[in-house]
Amino acid sequence: MLTRIHLENFTVFKDIDIELSPGINIFIGENGTGKTHLLKVMYAGVTTNKGDYPTFEQALVDIFLPDNKDLCHLISGVHSSNNPPKISEAFQKHITGQAGPALVSHPEDTQVLMENHDGITFRAGISVQSGKAAANFGSSTDYPEEHSSTTNPSMNAVLNEMKVEQTEIVSSWKCQAVFIPTKEALSFAPGQRGMYDHRELHVERVYVDLVTSCILPALREHLLVDKRALLRQIEGIIGGVVKYDMREKFFIVSDKGTMEFDLVAEGHRKLGIIWLLIQNGMLAKDSILFWDEPEANMNPKLIKVLVGILCELQHLGVQIIASTHNSNLLQEIDLQTTADNKVSFHSLHRAGDEVKCKTTQDFNLIDPDPILDAGMDIVDRHAERIRSRLLKTGI
Repeated sequence: MLTRIHLENFTVFKDIDIELSPGINIFIGENGTGKTHLLKVMYAGVTTNKGDYPTFEQALVDIFLPDNKDLCHLISGVHSSNNPPKISEAFQKHITGQAGPALVSHPEDTQVLMENHDGITFRAGISVQSGKAAANFGSSTDYPEEHSSTTNPSMNAVLNEMKVEQTEIVSSWKCQAVFIPTKEALSFAPGQRGMYDHRELHVERVYVDLVTSCILPALREHLLVDKRALLRQIEGIIGGVVKYDMREKFFIVSDKGTMEFDLVAEGHRKLGIIWLLIQNGMLAKDSILFWDEPEANMNPKLIKVLVGILCELQHLGVQIIASTHNSNLLQEIDLQTTADNKVSFHSLHRAGDEVKCKTTQDFNLIDPDPILDAGMDIVDRHAERIRSRLLKTGI
């Protein structure tokens, strides 16, 4: 499980350090404060460490889809009208797997640091000067405090000299991770993976990864004993079980018949994805679920059920890292969780030209809380309208 994420000069973040709960983590913030970026960069680090990507830089390219595969677009503050980044042809060859050094015009570096509960660290740097992303894995003792990027500016130089050496030590931190994007992915799954493997498609890798995770065969029955009640609960909500055919087309199957995913309500499709990931073992003890706005396109009545499912997954040992704009979801988490759930609320907000984060375990202490502020604004406006009407009628 992840315990910490530290970013320097990454997209909207100049320098941010966040301690994560081993249970449920909920990121809130106005649009443009980097919630999705945080989820994606953590997913990129975990999947690189697991061996799904040959390098961290390739994971960033596939997951973030920067224009022209240019990692400079992920570096905070690089873009400006007076100093646009310039990337060499050699760097483009490097990103596409061809050899060749590269130089670009901006001196800043992006640094990424992640830690898990065993003290294993993931450090990565995207050097604009070298045009390379450097990543390494190992125990925290491999990186003494004097080399920390928060205490020693020379860390940039250290990272610039690092090489990607995953094969010998990556096994010390292999963690299953699933990323569920805001838009449901399975209804357009047929042919997607084959096209992605052979064509240049402008499709975020997280969609392809999710389909790959969902088509894994189910676990044997004796491995699902502790999950059976949760699976039955989801089946009752979506009206059946989820099946797929050789075309990777998904269906809801019940005693009443079969319905293709395209015709199923999107909220039920999302719960169907969770059902698949539980029954095939992708969501199991010590795995991580990254979920971007789980409430999107879901009826408010299902939010209570959704939060109950998230709490049960956490009890099964799944770490949950999600973002939301939804007041109902936050309140349901507050109502349904206990101290055993280990919930952290992370509020992202702008402070000047930087994005900062305040973390609390108490729903009532979320600050700033743009979701609550928006709700109170509506209440105030309704009250003002009622007052105006009463004044007009002379009451």
